[in-house]
Formats: sequence, C-alpha cells, structure tokens
Amino acid sequence: MPLAWATADTLWPGESFLVTRDLAPAVPFTDFVESQLPAFAPDERARVRRQLARGLGRFLALLHDRGVTHPDPHAGNLLVEMPPSLVPHFSLLDVHAVRFGPPLGWGDSLANLILYNRWFQLRATAADRFRFWHEYRLARQTGAFEREDAARLERATQASNRRFWMARTARYKGTHRTVRRVRAGNVRGLAVRDLPDGFLRDLLRDPDAAFTRPDAKPLKRCPTSTVAELEMPTPTGPRAVVLKRVNVRSAIEPLKNLFRSSAVRRSWLQGHGLRERWLPTPRPLAMFHRHRAGILPAKGYLLTEKVPDAIGLPEAVSACREVGVLRVWAERLARVVRAMHDRGVSHRDLKAPNVMLRGAATDPASATPVLIDLVGVRASADAVPFARCARELARLNASFLAMPHVTRGEKLRFLRAYLCAGERQTDWKSWWRAVSKATAAKVAKNRRSGRAIG
Repeated sequence: MPLAWATADTLWPGESFLVTRDLAPAVPFTDFVESQLPAFAPDERARVRRQLARGLGRFLALLHDRGVTHPDPHAGNLLVEMPPSLVPHFSLLDVHAVRFGPPLGWGDSLANLILYNRWFQLRATAADRFRFWHEYRLARQTGAFEREDAARLERATQASNRRFWMARTARYKGTHRTVRRVRAGNVRGLAVRDLPDGFLRDLLRDPDAAFTRPDAKPLKRCPTSTVAELEMPTPTGPRAVVLKRVNVRSAIEPLKNLFRSSAVRRSWLQGHGLRERWLPTPRPLAMFHRHRAGILPAKGYLLTEKVPDAIGLPEAVSACREVGVLRVWAERLARVVRAMHDRGVSHRDLKAPNVMLRGAATDPASATPVLIDLVGVRASADAVPFARCARELARLNASFLAMPHVTRGEKLRFLRAYLCAGERQTDWKSWWRAVSKATAAKVAKNRRSGRAIG
C-alpha cells in the first residue's frame, strides 16, 4: 500500500521517492524459488511448486479480468508470501508503468503472459506450466480460452525468448556490466570483470608463454590450434581453466578477421549465448588477439572454465558396457540437443568429441553432457529447421558407427527421447530416414576426402 511520495524541489525533474507499507514476510518470487523452496522436504517441495503454479494462474487471471497490465512482468517483480497453509499470496512490485483498462482479450492476455512465461519456461517443468495455464483459464471470468491455447502460448514464448537471447548475446561484443576491454601491447580483447587482474596481466603480456608454464597440462596440439589446462589463482584457491590458441592459417586471414568474427570471437559470443539460453557449456572468461599493423586481428586466444571431473563422450561411451548408464547418458544428451535446437542454436560440428560428460570421472551414473568447441555454433531468432536438425543428429550418429555396442535400438531410443523433449512429435520414422540418409552422406564425403570420422 502506498503511504507517501516525494520529489526533489528543482526546476528539472530529479530523484523521486515512494514510501509503501512493508509486505514482510513476502519476498521476491526469484528469492523464494532460489533460496526458500530448496529448504522444503522433497514431498512438500513438490506440493509447494504445484500451489505456486495454481496460485499464480489465479492471480494473473484476476489482474487481466480487472484490466491490469504490467509491462515488465518478470518474476523479480512478483512478491510471494507462503503461509503455513501453503496457499500463496502474490503482490506486484515496480508498478509505476502499470496500465489500467477494460478486461484483456486473448491477444493482450497472450502478449502479457508471454512476458511472464519467458522466465518460467526455463525454470519450471512443463507440468507446472500447464497447471498454471489450466488454473488461469478456469479463473478467467471474461473471454474464451481453450485448452489448446497453452501450446500457442509455449510456442510464442519460445519465439520471444529467442529474440531476447539474440539481443542479450550481442552485449558480449563490447563492454557492459560483466565484461571489460583488455589490452597489453599488440594484444587486445575482452574479459569478464571477475577474472583476477594479476593472472590476466601475465596472460596478456605473453599469451604463448602460458603454454610452456610448468603447471600447464597440454590437452591438444595440431596445426590449427593448441589447447592447455592452466591453474588460475583465486581468493578461494587455484582453479583450473583451459586456454586455446587458434593459429593463423593463411596470410589473408587477419584481413578477413577485420570484417568478420574470428574463430575465438565466435566461440566467445556463442559460449555466452548458450549460457544465456541455459545450455551447458563452459563459461568463457577472456578472448583476445595478437594484432598486426595495429588493426588486423591475427592469432587468437580463448580462456574458459574447465568442465569439472569430465570425460570426453567418445572415451566414456567406448569404455562403458552398462546399458542402463548408456541410456541415461543418451537421454540427457538428447534433451540438451533438442533444447539447443528449440532455442535457435545450430551446432554444425556436433560430433561426439565436442561433448564432455561432467562428473563422469567420479560418478558416471549422474554425469551430464556439456557442449564444447563452439566455433561451428550459430544462433538465430528462429528454431533450427528440420533439415539442419537431421544433419546435426547424423553428425552425432556417425561418431558411434565404430562402436558396435551402441546398437540401432539405442540410437532409436535417443531419437525418441530427442523428439519427446520438446513439443511432442510422433512421426519418428521420417526423422529416422532423414538422419540415416544424412549419416550415409557424411560417411561417403569423409571417405572421398580421406578423413576419419571423429
């Protein structure tokens, strides 16, 4: 409840103040989900989640019936109080731009619900989102809303999120709240602001020297790139990071990099872009180039976090003979790949060596897939089309042709898990034929070029 307001007594508009009644013990919805909800016992936590979904559905239905539209309805602008009865009470924050009018029709309701749903689509289960919609539809006193409108809301939210993520990713091209420009001599680039200054200065002074440090652990060396694991000192102790150097392969490449994104810049942008989309990939920490003639980006360097206790997917699958564990890995990877495609991300080099299993070194059954080597990643405001999805699934499928224990049955289970992970698609046979055809084409292409299939 507003109690008082004030503004500075000046000629030009300045600061203003609003005093309201304290709504404690209500807390922002984000704080409740991240801090208080995990403290409930598992059975009670599931009940609270269901009550939150239904309660929020009724609350938004009441707002829309009374013509109230919040133009910035993210979860942080919702307060929730959870009494012992576990029936939540909701309130709005940041109401200076709230609009009042007649009850909202379907179009206006959908537009407002999309803004709410963007946050929940990544954090709430499909079942809880449907509970919200079911309660919202039943509670609305004005307008006609069908059960099938839930699917329309989900698709519209996905499209809205993809546009939002594209804008968020573009911020990593320059400086902002979490990223700063860095420079030392002819080495220039970007780094996250929480990277230790001393470590970063040493790295920028001579990036190539980092690969010969006593603590450097070589991971890969080939004509195009070199990769090593380093120890980065932090206030809480040393932390493992990975430094990748991408060599200049032709004299004209620095000139090309002046007008396009280099390999390390693409990996930097798409690494942050995948993390914005809640897709598993190591956090990029820094990206920089040696410059020729002061302006031409030449040899590039990318510093990322190391995936903890990880094993490469090919090594893990090759060594594993437990069918149950293989199926768990396949289902988790299928969900990641489907989420990637639904969120507008195409990985054009989606082969098994570009997937790590986090935690596989300590507990294989709980290992989760992580995407690495993002040079071939592209993002769009549209979902990845069918033909591109099939080619990427085929590239992944080709990685396991030499492993007889990965049977056709296991591959079919992977495909079915992929199709069921998003909006359900029942025509699995057309997908199977498309992936099989693309796999055969990939094998034939590699045979003609004499390249092994990774």
